[in-house]
Amino acid sequence: MNFPSIDIQGSILSTDLLGKIRTEQATFQQGKDFHHEFTNAKLKDEISYAWQEAKGQWTIYKSKLTRLKEGETGTTETRNFWISPLLTNLGYNLTFDRKGEELNGKSFPIGYRDSSLDNFPVYVGGYHESLDKRPENKQLRVSPHAMVQEYLNYSEHLYGMVTNGRQLRLLRDASRITRLSYVEFNLEKMMEEDLYSDFVILYRVLHASRMPKKVDAGADSIMEKYHQEGLEAGSTIRNKLGEAVKGAIKNLANGFINHPNNAALREAVAAGNINTDEYYRHQLRIIYRLLFLFVIEERNLVYADSKTPETKRFNHIYFNYYSLLRLRKLAKKLLPPEANRHYDLWQSLVSTFSLFEKKEIGEKLGIMSLQGDLFGYHAISNNQYDLHQCYLSNAVLLNIIKSLSYFENDNGVLIAVNYGGLDVEEFGSVYEGLLELKLEFNKVEGTDNYSVNWQKQAGGREFQSHYTPEELVQPLIKHSLEYLIEDILLLYTQKKVNKENTIKALLKLKVCDVACGSGHILLSAARRIALAVARVLTDEEQPNPLSIR
Repeated sequence: MNFPSIDIQGSILSTDLLGKIRTEQATFQQGKDFHHEFTNAKLKDEISYAWQEAKGQWTIYKSKLTRLKEGETGTTETRNFWISPLLTNLGYNLTFDRKGEELNGKSFPIGYRDSSLDNFPVYVGGYHESLDKRPENKQLRVSPHAMVQEYLNYSEHLYGMVTNGRQLRLLRDASRITRLSYVEFNLEKMMEEDLYSDFVILYRVLHASRMPKKVDAGADSIMEKYHQEGLEAGSTIRNKLGEAVKGAIKNLANGFINHPNNAALREAVAAGNINTDEYYRHQLRIIYRLLFLFVIEERNLVYADSKTPETKRFNHIYFNYYSLLRLRKLAKKLLPPEANRHYDLWQSLVSTFSLFEKKEIGEKLGIMSLQGDLFGYHAISNNQYDLHQCYLSNAVLLNIIKSLSYFENDNGVLIAVNYGGLDVEEFGSVYEGLLELKLEFNKVEGTDNYSVNWQKQAGGREFQSHYTPEELVQPLIKHSLEYLIEDILLLYTQKKVNKENTIKALLKLKVCDVACGSGHILLSAARRIALAVARVLTDEEQPNPLSIR
């Protein structure tokens, strides 16, 4: 995603929407959609003015922070010198009420409200506070993020915001958490690095005109329309990803077998020594390796956010010389004429694979090898051929990576797939579309080359495995796992078992899926247990994102 200071978790908004906003092709982005007197030119002037104001306020705010005494969080400074002016320029009319609100016997000290939006809630914490941890020197029951999420779940409000001055998050009502869902703007990064284009997105997404005018009119708000549009866009991307994977496997299979330097591979095909099913599985594993690395790179999981100097150095080396992100950037550009003749990028990708295949290689760069069926060395080789040693042109590889990384929206604009926000389970639905297909080799007359194409298997999918969709997974989890978790938690709430033993009991639960394919059921079970553990750890009904992770 090309928005350095914006992070989308879950399905609250889509990156497709941000791309449309950047290119001014999104709905509800005309001047009159923000204010009845605004022209499009006036809107741009207002955004520019808000940016200049924000830059000035940020300087003042940072100056105020330097005068804080040790132990002070800076809540007053954040509220008065930064967030209040910022949101005022975004059309909010905020008033401060120290008392907060009480719902279901629980207190919600959300001090900021916008009376013109039916008391739209905004919680403002201090610069030195975390959004994901309960403040030590405040009377909060839970973390700021968890409190606002819990409030939205209990109240009639559909949306709310939480900020500490460094990050600003928009949250949506989610009465039953299955996955974290929010959009975060890193204000500090935005201001310090002069990311004006990201600020434009912030203004056009978070402006007060986007929010529900009344608590019972959430469905009619622009923000909710964007949310629903994002859900539809997610479904479209899944469908397009399925087609992209099919095309990628076919192109990869052809790219290997027809490269001029892979004569031995073609001879093996001619002699009938290559099993087409196994050859197909090797191509599939390469594609799935690409998808896996897309996900962990976008989620910053290669090094799990470690801040040690050595890990920072490793991270710099990996993302500059080994990462898929590097190849994705190359793939977006026009291919140079020599791309068909050169093959160094495949050799480079093999080096990246080796970091995850072999412990003795990966550990030199601080990476734990994964091995297994997907990243084991023999996952893409056998006695007849070794794809590590084969050749693949840069043109073929870059076209495959581009087809998996970018899709055109309805307006013909190239949109990057947000793999960081894509559910891992979605890959199971992609795989299901491949179950009724197999590869076949056809000799191209007059040449040494082959045409590798898809062929439907006899019997179709009736004898194959099937992807289990979310609407079937959740009832399975509820009726097989939920009551076991509730029994454990009941003993904890009755104070018959302490926190440590309760967590141990939850983690001792064993879940078996004897027909495991994509792991959808197992992942949902793991998330449900993780949610229970996080609730015990934090004593929060809606645990903060860090605890759930």
